[in-house]
Parts: sequence; structure tokens; C-alpha cells
Amino acid sequence: MFPDKLPILVSIFNQINSLNLLVRNPLYLYLLLIGSISSCSLLPPEEASFGYLEIPNVSLQTTPSAGYPSHAIKDIWVYADGEDLGVYTVPATIPVLSAGEPKRFQVRGGVKVNGNNATSREYPFYNEVILNEVVGEDQNISRNINFTYKPEAVFDLVEDFESGNQFDSEIDGDAQTFVQRVTGESPYGNHCGYIHLSGDNDAIEVSHSASFPNSNNKQGAVFLEFDYKCDEKIFVGTILEEGGLLVKDYKILVTETDTWKKFYLDLTEEISKSSVIKYKVVFSSTLISGGTEANIYLDNIKLIHF
Repeated sequence: MFPDKLPILVSIFNQINSLNLLVRNPLYLYLLLIGSISSCSLLPPEEASFGYLEIPNVSLQTTPSAGYPSHAIKDIWVYADGEDLGVYTVPATIPVLSAGEPKRFQVRGGVKVNGNNATSREYPFYNEVILNEVVGEDQNISRNINFTYKPEAVFDLVEDFESGNQFDSEIDGDAQTFVQRVTGESPYGNHCGYIHLSGDNDAIEVSHSASFPNSNNKQGAVFLEFDYKCDEKIFVGTILEEGGLLVKDYKILVTETDTWKKFYLDLTEEISKSSVIKYKVVFSSTLISGGTEANIYLDNIKLIHF
């Protein structure tokens, strides 16, 4: 239709693609293209204009009852006046149509769930951040985002090992394998949990002593957050009381890492069932055949629901 403009269109599309945008709204991408090429005499210049909202950094602020503010918010979901603008990887540059007009931006934190790094999900327990901005044409406005937990989020468990250790319920029967508090290993505080496996003491299965009643759970989203560093695989799951029986089920296998990482485990399907009376979470690890020892570090373990 406009063969002489094709190289320009390709160049514009490549520039938009470089904005770390995971497009979920094809119409918005189309409007961006139309807005971009208005200066190419395809549309009158006054019909479309845009600037940019930049989000260079995100953080998490917590109250003492919510523990240390560790997070792994890699993406943000962005809306403007209710319109879905897409998912952006932080740091993010967001094109804003109708530049010069007041807009109400909603920014929501996105995380990788269950170890799936290919997709991002809005984390249900983080408050969205509202920005009321006027972004001028060709203007770049930079705003850092500070997320908080929603006030209705319920923390069954918060263990940062700073003042104690709730993971003292030994399931494996080996008193020589346990979670101990150590100093100097965690970047999040003075203490963290530590598990050492070696020789005949080559396996651990451990939980927290308290079980939580499902009566205080609205049967909505349930997540387990934890920070970890390990040179052996970790199994993570639940112990559920259902129909007078204790049912233990491991949901995820966490692989080795020599740097601290954050994990978001979705336990909604397991814990929010109406048949569940009480629930706990459980960690397990076994030294692989031929291995001489393993070191596992855990911190900021949080079990959250509504």
C-alpha cells in the first residue's frame, strides 16, 4: 500500500521491539505504529503523538510482620486509564499514546512462578502502584516503582531466622540432619537457615512445627516464597490433613545455584481445596549417589494467602 514507506515501517517496528515489550495488546502495537509513522506523511501529525514513561528500577517495601523485602520482580504489567499496555521487562521504557494528556497508570509486579522463566504472572499479593502523569510529546519521564504487600494478604509463616527457627519438625528420623541458624551467609540479614548433608547423614526431610487451619483461608491464591542457595537439589511440597489422613506431596524440584535466588511457588491448587483441614510446607533433599557433601541455605520463607 505504501511501498516507499516500508523501510521506515520496519525500522519503527524494530525500535518498538527493542523496548523490552512483551506484546499482549496487538491493537496498542498497531496504534504505536500509526503514531510513529504520522510524521512520515501517512497521517496528519496532529492525529497521534507519544512520549515515554521509563521505569528504571523496582523495589519492595515491607512491614516488620511481612519480613525482609526480598523480591524477584523482573517484569511489570502496565495499564493506562484501564487500557492494557503490555508486559515490560525492568528496566522498562513504555510508549505513551496521546502525549500531553493526563493519564492514570497502573503498574503491577510480575514474577516467574514455579521456576518457569519463560513466562511472567502478575503476583496477586503485591499492591499495584498508581502514577498520575502527563507525558509530553517526545518527553521521557522516569519513575522508580516501590511495591508493597496488599493489606489483606495473610502471612501464615514468615521465617527469616533472625530470632529463631520454626523449621524444627524432623520428618526423616535422622537427628543429625536439621536446619540450623548460621551467620555471615545471607545477603538479607544476619542469619539464615543452613542444611549440611554428608556421609551417612545424606538426607533431610523437614517442616515447621505448627500446622495452619484452612478455616482462615479464603480458598484463593496461596504462595510460598523463599530465598535459597544450594549445591544439591531441593524438593518442596505440602503436608495436608484431609479426611483424617496426612497427605504429603512434593510439587517442585529446585535445582542447584551458587548465587542466592528467589522462588515463588504456587500452592493454590494444593492448599485451597475445600477438603483440606490443616496444612504445612515441607523441604527435602538427598545427597546424590557418589556425592560427598551438600550445603543448602534458605531464607525469607513466607507462606501467604488471602
